[in-house]
Order: sequence, then C-alpha cells, then structure tokens
Amino acid sequence: PPSNFSCLYPFPVHHAADRQCQIDLDKPCFGRYPKFRDAQGWEVILEPGEVLYIPPYCFHYVENLETSVSVTFWF
Repeated sequence: PPSNFSCLYPFPVHHAADRQCQIDLDKPCFGRYPKFRDAQGWEVILEPGEVLYIPPYCFHYVENLETSVSVTFWF
C-alpha cells in the first residue's frame, strides 16, 4: 500500500530509476534498509485469464511461476 512508501527506499525524483525502490527484493539488506522490515504487502497468484489491477503509486514486484506474458500500461 502507499503507506509503505518510506519503507521501500525509492530512488530520488528525476533519478533514472525513480518510481523504483533501491532494495534487491530477492536478497534485501536490512542493515542498509532497516525500515524495509516494516513493509507490508500482499501475495497474489493469478490463474489463466485473470487480471490484476495495480493502482497508481503502489509499488509491486512480479515473479512468474511459469512461462507467461505480462502487459503494462502507464497512463
């Protein structure tokens, strides 16, 4: 949720990677990013034909469990 924004250590505005967090989510370094321990999230597994809407300003991490196609559209 957007309330977790400060726990995700986003890159500064106008940085080439702004809108992304600085944390390696596969191997987070809690020594460098201690507030990440307080981040909350949801885990969702979609079945074929399902769609997930991610509202604006919500950070997300996607991992495919098998071969799939994803489509992203930024308004």
